[in-house]
Amino acid sequence: MEQQTLNSEQFKELYQQLLQKENILANKTILLDKREKELKAKEEENERVSKKRKEELQHKIIEFETQNKEIILNVGGKIFITLYSILTSEKNYFTELLSGIPMLDGSYVINRDAKYFHLILNHLKGLDILKKLKSLNDEELYDFIKEIQFYQIYSLMKILPEMSDVYKKKINIENSVFTKCGNDGELLNENKRINTKGENNKAITCGALGKLFCHHYKIKIIKIEEAALSLMVGFSSRSKFNCDFEFGFNSRCGWFLSNQGFKYFVDGSALFNKKINMNPGSVIEVIYDSKIETISCIIDGKDYGVVFDNVEDTGDICPAFNMFWEGIAFEFIDF
Repeated sequence: MEQQTLNSEQFKELYQQLLQKENILANKTILLDKREKELKAKEEENERVSKKRKEELQHKIIEFETQNKEIILNVGGKIFITLYSILTSEKNYFTELLSGIPMLDGSYVINRDAKYFHLILNHLKGLDILKKLKSLNDEELYDFIKEIQFYQIYSLMKILPEMSDVYKKKINIENSVFTKCGNDGELLNENKRINTKGENNKAITCGALGKLFCHHYKIKIIKIEEAALSLMVGFSSRSKFNCDFEFGFNSRCGWFLSNQGFKYFVDGSALFNKKINMNPGSVIEVIYDSKIETISCIIDGKDYGVVFDNVEDTGDICPAFNMFWEGIAFEFIDF
C-alpha cells in the first residue's frame, strides 16, 4: 500500500483538528468531573437531610412517649396516676422531680399531705377549680397556699379567692424574707436583713429579691447613702430580674421608688416626686394588689396611696430591690 505524504499545510490542519478534539475531550472531562461532584454533593445533602429527618422523627417519637408517659405519684401515702405532660404543663416543682430517678416500683414519692393535691392536679389538667376554692374557709385556703408554694404552681395565685386580712397578713409576714441577692450583698438574720458589702463609699450594683407570695411588706432602713441614688424599693417580675445587673437594667423590669424621690416604671421611664424620701430609720410599707393591678406605699406613717397603676400580673411578681452604694443596710419587719 502506497504511503501518503502530508505537506505542511495538511499537517497543520490535521494538528489543529487534533487540538480541537483534545480541547473538546478536556472540556467534557471537566463537565463530567463537575457533574460527578454535583451528584456527590447532592447525595451527601440527601443523606444529611434524611439523617436530620430521621433524628427529628426520633426526637418527636421520644417527646411523644415522654409527654404521654404515665407517672405514678405517692403523695403522703396516697397514689395519683397522671401524665408527664400534665405535671410539666408549666415550670414547677415537678420539672425537677421528674428529672430524677423514681423508686423501684416506678413511683415518685412526695412527703406532703395529699388533702389538696387533687385540686392542684385538676388545675394542671386545665379544669376549673374556682368553685371548690371558694368553698374553702380562710384556714383551709391558707393551708392550700402552703401547697401552692411547695409545688410552685404560681398560675394558681391568679385565681385564689379573697382571704381575710388576718390570713393575708400572716402569709405576707411569713414570706417577708430575701430569697437571693447579688454578689455585692449579704443576707443576715435568717434572710430578713441585707447589707451591701464594703464601707468605702464606692458605687456598686446589687439586686435582691423576696418571696413570690409576699405582696405586702415593710422594711426599715438601717443605713443609706443619702447624697446619691442608693436604693430602689418595689416589685418586679422574678424571671426578668437580675441580682447582678449592670446599672439601669433592673429599673426596666419592675416598679420602684428610689431614696431620691424618683419613681421608676417597667418601661424604663422615671418620674420625680419630691414628697417621697427615704432616710436612715425610715419605715417603708409597699403593697401590691394583683386584683386591681396597683402598687401603693406608706413611708414613715404617711400614706402616699397608689404610686403605680396598670401593674401587669405576670404571675411571678415579688418584692425587689436595687442597691447602688456600699454599706447600705435594711431589713424586713413585721406589720
